[in-house]
Amino acid sequence: MFKRFRESLIAKMILSGGVTLILCVFLWTGFNVYYFKRNVMTNVMSDIAMLSDTIMLGLHYAMMLDSENDVKENINNIGKQEEIRNIRVYNKEGEIVFSNIPEEVGKVIDMKSPSCWTCHQYESPPAPWICLNEAECLRSTASG
Repeated sequence: MFKRFRESLIAKMILSGGVTLILCVFLWTGFNVYYFKRNVMTNVMSDIAMLSDTIMLGLHYAMMLDSENDVKENINNIGKQEEIRNIRVYNKEGEIVFSNIPEEVGKVIDMKSPSCWTCHQYESPPAPWICLNEAECLRSTASG
């Protein structure tokens, strides 16, 4: 019976077609998983950047007025959202100046920690100014 199955054209076609189909399904699944992960990661990074810019723009005016109470109030109000665990504003030395967790204020963060490493992994960290749009940032850095 095995010999007859081995010599059967239909059995060979089913076997080769099945193997090809399974291989294609695995390749297609791998391709989809890879691009889905990449797309999700890109969206998450974009959302984080947008939230960070929103917080910076929200605090900018209060910081320009040197209104410490307004900055603290804004940070505490933003930090009340369930999805946000903590908000920190650092100075150049890595000291936490403002936080929605009062116990963190005054602590110094190591430059190798993930919150610092995001910017300081490059030779020169990103510019500390706030730009309302990317074109404005590019113009201001190009002109000096």
